[in-house]
Amino acid sequence: MNQPLTESELDAIIRRATTLHDALAAHTYPNGGTLRCEKCKFQKTFTQQDAARFFKTGWPQHHGTTMMAEAAQISPKQ
Repeated sequence: MNQPLTESELDAIIRRATTLHDALAAHTYPNGGTLRCEKCKFQKTFTQQDAARFFKTGWPQHHGTTMMAEAAQISPKQ
């Protein structure tokens, strides 16, 4: 049978959940990126920290539609 989670196990789950958006942003947009409106082609850059906030609260909209996000290029190691 399944046993109830301990308090420390629950705390660990909560700690991981609170950093989920940061982890997603670090993996998907490590150097930020560019938001683009598909209707008028308006563009705006964003940072990794912005992406974490967008994952948590929703992606920006322009002309009533969600803007498309493109990750910034990662420079090759020299």
